[in-house]
Amino acid sequence: MRLSRLYVISILTLLSPVVSAVPPKRVPPKPTPINRAKAAAGLVGAALEHLHLRARRLDAGLSDTAFDRFILILDPEKLFFHRSDIMKLRLAHGTNNGQKILSERFDLSRDALRIMKQRAHQVLHLVETMGISPWSRRGHGTIETNTNCRLPVTSETQLRHRWYNTLRLRWFRRIMVAGSTPGQDDKTAQARVIEDTVHALRTRLDLSIAEVAIWQINALTASFDPHTALLPPAELERFQAMAEPHSDGIGIVLGHGSPYPLISHVIPGSPSWIQGDIRVGDSLVAIAEQGKEYQNLAAFSLYTAMRRLKGAIGTTIRLLIQTGDGEQRRIVLTRGLIDSSTGRAQGAILHPTGQEKSGFGIITLPRFYRQIDDGPTRSASLDVRRLLGTLNSAPISGLILDLRGNAGGILEEAVAVAGLFLDGGPIVQLERFHDTPRVLVDPSNVEDFMGPIVVLIDRESASASEIVAAALQDYKRAVVVGTTSYGKGTAQMLLSLDPLLDERREGLRPIGALKITRSQFYRVSGQSTQLVGVTPDILLPAPFVPLQFGEQTAPAALESSTTTPLHWTPRTPPVSSHELARLSRQRVARNMTFRPIVLETSVRTQLRAESTESLDYDTWFRRQTSTRLALSQARGPRPRPLLVSVHPVVSPGDDETPEPQSTFRAREVWRDRLSKDPWILESTNILRNLTTPTNNP
Repeated sequence: MRLSRLYVISILTLLSPVVSAVPPKRVPPKPTPINRAKAAAGLVGAALEHLHLRARRLDAGLSDTAFDRFILILDPEKLFFHRSDIMKLRLAHGTNNGQKILSERFDLSRDALRIMKQRAHQVLHLVETMGISPWSRRGHGTIETNTNCRLPVTSETQLRHRWYNTLRLRWFRRIMVAGSTPGQDDKTAQARVIEDTVHALRTRLDLSIAEVAIWQINALTASFDPHTALLPPAELERFQAMAEPHSDGIGIVLGHGSPYPLISHVIPGSPSWIQGDIRVGDSLVAIAEQGKEYQNLAAFSLYTAMRRLKGAIGTTIRLLIQTGDGEQRRIVLTRGLIDSSTGRAQGAILHPTGQEKSGFGIITLPRFYRQIDDGPTRSASLDVRRLLGTLNSAPISGLILDLRGNAGGILEEAVAVAGLFLDGGPIVQLERFHDTPRVLVDPSNVEDFMGPIVVLIDRESASASEIVAAALQDYKRAVVVGTTSYGKGTAQMLLSLDPLLDERREGLRPIGALKITRSQFYRVSGQSTQLVGVTPDILLPAPFVPLQFGEQTAPAALESSTTTPLHWTPRTPPVSSHELARLSRQRVARNMTFRPIVLETSVRTQLRAESTESLDYDTWFRRQTSTRLALSQARGPRPRPLLVSVHPVVSPGDDETPEPQSTFRAREVWRDRLSKDPWILESTNILRNLTTPTNNP
């Protein structure tokens, strides 16, 4: 992102009191990774104290929180540091590491890395010794798999037991997947576990002070809120590539998890989305290129993990995925070209089975986008307006605006989309630290669709999509249906750090950018969507939501708050939301297509509560088998029945542009999923209640 000269000057003026506190050096620093990290550290620290939505001094309390996060980043599974190691580090650096970052000192990183490498050398010898003798499937005791419930070890004996138990569990999983029997296959599986672990340990021993320093900086940024982070040049490049019209790969975005990266987004139309078995909130445990062994990702940085997912189009990659309840499954994908058109608004006319005369429209909007390139401008609001024109001419009796999985995008586009269904008025309020609230209003004052509307949201609906759902709900213009949304009610600014370097440090460029939280969203009612999200008028049974997914589960998430309500005029709907909810509950109770969702969620919720696993293979295997059987029975028979017929529509001009085969395939998958989606069927029933009010569900 480029910054105007005037804006750079204003930022420098704002940060100068703190940046100037760093004593200048006469000799320009060498362009080494650690010097780049130092230069970024001072600017990041100053920005946190002066530009963040919740700007505050980097005091002892904040430093202590950052210390805990830093230790967790270094040792997420609590497999290295002794409790005494952590106590020594805390005593020396626990309350002052924030100010040291501001003054560009990484004493904590150096001491922690030194201890970590000492422990890693000890563990490496330990693991190699464990691989000498064959392991027995018979065992006793259990292992705690929820790392948040573990405590740091206090002795060498505890460390040895924890590693042995960890390796045994990895061994069990490898045996089960391979389907091996006692004997030589067990030895092969054991050798592979040892080999993978040794490789991960050697990777940890190769960590540089610059890498760990970046982690320390981001431990500090994460103590302000989960969306503020320093993006070093390589990670900044990946971040910006997500906005490109075309990309290649498998189409998943990773976020920080413990101990494995979390899948934070599945790009619509991508190979992962088409495959259908990868869910947001799953953990990516390991990856393998075709013909090679899996590499465990616990020891890799987030950027390294993302880089390993990339590859030539047409090549195969294998993923080891772990769900929120501990179930692991292997998925094979072929890398492909991801066309941005698959992430645009799509429309269709729906006819519920047995009700062919009832026509309802649907617009699916995966994100709020705006693309300006050599061709005509494409944006979410323009595409939705064009689709509404086509659907209005059909005509249709009501509209479903499907915002499920929509993680946000350009704020102005969200405001414009909400305005398509209103005849004027405020949409959302933005507040910054020590700044006058900004009100964004309907830019058109023209209502492009006059009929009843259902807005579908789920746990993945976040940020800008929550603004649209909240506005239409507050105006009583739409009935919001689904599950409570993600709860991301903040906006971030991407602040390039390169223009902020003084002349002496120009040779260090590039040093990256700071993604920093600057604003908070408020509904017209004055309630923030931060943390609490949007609560639907009508709740529907939803697929299992992993424990680590949602703003409420994110460490240091900002609290929700309220501000002064705006003046707006709600409409009077033909049927109250309470009555619609009553009728919906009756239908859902009778609708057998919801039953697999309810049963699977129940099974997975129960499994999630059981975080210990047996160290005896037969006992462990029986539990895994019974779990898979329970999930299979809960999911019910496949294929699922056809619930609605789906007739896609196109905007004027779109039918003239030939689309790639991959895009055609993605649209066919979208159409097929809609036709078998019980949420879509229930939404048409809610629209029917709105168009023909009756007490009969």
